[in-house]
Amino acid sequence: MARPTQAGRIRLRSNEPLPVEDMARLRSTLKKARKRFHHHGAHVYVGPPSDPKDEHPVIRVYRADVGGKKIRSRIDGVKVEVFPFARRPVNPRATRSPRLLGGIQTGNETKPSTPGTLGAIVFDDRWNPMALSNYHVYVESRPNGARGDPVSQPARLPEPLPRVSRADRNNRIGTVAGSDELLDCAVARLDDRRPFSTSILGIPGGIKGIVDPAIGMIVRKSGVGSNVTRGMIENVSDDCFTIVPFPGQWMDLSTRGDSGSVWLEEESHAAVGLHHSGEASNAREDERAYAIPMRAVVEKLGIKLCRKQEYPWTSATGPAVVSLRDRLLLGWVDRGNFTLRFAWATLHKKLRIEHIVSRTARSGQSVSLCHFRRRYYCAFVGVRGDRLYIMRSENGKEWEEPRIVAQSEASSPALAVVRDRLLLGWHGTDNKLQLMSTGNGLHWSPKNLPTLYTASGPALAAFQSRVVMAWEGAPDHRLNVALGDSILRLPYKTDAKPCLHVHEGRLYLAWRGADGEHRLHISSSRDGRVWTSPIVLRESSIGGPALGSLNEGGDLRHNLVWCWTDGDERKKRAQRGGLNTLLYDLWQPPVQHDEG
Repeated sequence: MARPTQAGRIRLRSNEPLPVEDMARLRSTLKKARKRFHHHGAHVYVGPPSDPKDEHPVIRVYRADVGGKKIRSRIDGVKVEVFPFARRPVNPRATRSPRLLGGIQTGNETKPSTPGTLGAIVFDDRWNPMALSNYHVYVESRPNGARGDPVSQPARLPEPLPRVSRADRNNRIGTVAGSDELLDCAVARLDDRRPFSTSILGIPGGIKGIVDPAIGMIVRKSGVGSNVTRGMIENVSDDCFTIVPFPGQWMDLSTRGDSGSVWLEEESHAAVGLHHSGEASNAREDERAYAIPMRAVVEKLGIKLCRKQEYPWTSATGPAVVSLRDRLLLGWVDRGNFTLRFAWATLHKKLRIEHIVSRTARSGQSVSLCHFRRRYYCAFVGVRGDRLYIMRSENGKEWEEPRIVAQSEASSPALAVVRDRLLLGWHGTDNKLQLMSTGNGLHWSPKNLPTLYTASGPALAAFQSRVVMAWEGAPDHRLNVALGDSILRLPYKTDAKPCLHVHEGRLYLAWRGADGEHRLHISSSRDGRVWTSPIVLRESSIGGPALGSLNEGGDLRHNLVWCWTDGDERKKRAQRGGLNTLLYDLWQPPVQHDEG
């Protein structure tokens, strides 16, 4: 080791660490330099001198106005070198995020040499949030699987003077809780220093299920190095699969810093695998990315990828949901005796059912719920299908006796509040759509509609102070959306009542596919006219789905909540029809522009 030179200049020796005394002196000098040049907007750090023959470290100052105020040539005997400041683009994924989500930089604070990507926020068996990444990002050569080691976001990068600063401690997000070297996976249990989001940067909503990799499957991921990339699975084995660029759309699938990203099926946003490496060759024909099947990672780490829950209550029709800030009121028809059932749900780590109410009123079709003038309203069709009823409640638990509002053939009603009036729509005689409204919840008046036909009930919503209605066309099963006086025919089909819901300023349309799988679909629009390509979840439904919004505790961020009755044909008949929920948020950080 080099001898300390307390009275003279500090010397750099190749392959020899600096003595402790010299490192302390450099830290003190660097602190003074940063304080002195802070008002110049300069970047200051300790580095090697410009002259390769010089063995003394220098204070390197990067500033835009090199010709400005004269800078002293030495501080505490350490030479100061001034360089023009050339701003380089800043990767926003490698900066501190106000909310933790997938696709941003993370790393083990005690081994800052290998930063990677926080793939997604996942959950343990008690629904505590965890950060998912690679083994070589969080553990690598650390003893005891790095269990208990602090992890940070962004990752702590190596410096000439390695030490944990106050900023590093402020960037801590949790500690390593589990890992597996063979599968190159690890998780860190999050503390409560920063809120989290189940979204992935560039992929709102994040993971919505899990699916095994298959050759030809189109996938995408979001990583720190290469941002959002898409490719196609080329090869699959028991413990690994390979992704290649999509034919005709060559791109760099992965670069340094992407380790830990989650590959999602493009169609469903279901997790397929955990990215761990890419092809080192620069030749386009050799471009490859490699990932571990996500099902193996989930089983090894004992984690849950998304907030999906199954309940013991069953129904032969689709459920209904009404949102009220931090609570949801759920309604459905019991499969056994066709009675109406209601439940309050709140979100604390997971969706919790607080209260179950059963009514003697019965129905053979899906119900509709709405909140209007401090009361809850439920619309349903009698078990014979020839009467349409409305009943009210002040708390969602005690309900008034049902009132008949229409005595004709009816099916699957819908409720919505538009301009301080409660609207009621249904599918009536001869498959015609019917619509009524009320200002007090008691006296109803019909509204004129053009002659529209549907094979099932409509969906209603208030969007931008206008009435929006969606329905299944008859006899072609095409989805139709009416906004004001205009009607839009979408190129998608359904065979059940659709659902409309307004969430954080966007209009969402959810429906059950008309094919044999009956998978759930969702699309959104900013204006009700231009709709996004649908996401097709890996979930099947009996009847149409329901959507709601729910915030978590004091967090103003709202989660989008799905509710449906399980229609998975792979299950036995007695096991189908269970009530299912899935919730995720769509948060994305504000747009950040690169410097330069």
